[in-house]
Amino acid sequence: MELAALFPSFQEAWDSEANCNRNEDGSFNLAGLWAEFSDYFIAQPTTPTPVQLQELAGLVNRRIASDSNDESSSVSTCFLENVAGSIRANELKALLGTQALAVINKWEPAR
Repeated sequence: MELAALFPSFQEAWDSEANCNRNEDGSFNLAGLWAEFSDYFIAQPTTPTPVQLQELAGLVNRRIASDSNDESSSVSTCFLENVAGSIRANELKALLGTQALAVINKWEPAR
């Protein structure tokens, strides 16, 4: 899983019994994966490394531009919309492409 490769401690969160986005048999859908990761990402106590942020932004940019509606929709609605307005979103925004940035900006709380 690419997200666990970028953020190794995410694997523990993903495997946790508290993860309601993974089925008992270990199966899951992309929306659930990105939703669980959004909770994990927001809750990080420290800023991810520049490399982690760059690689995550690259992954998000590729997925949102994907020909697969499932991938694009999952990243948009289950990650970008969830993290919009958070400190972590602000750290990521400078690295996002036009499509991803438009989604996250749309869902940021009014200032």
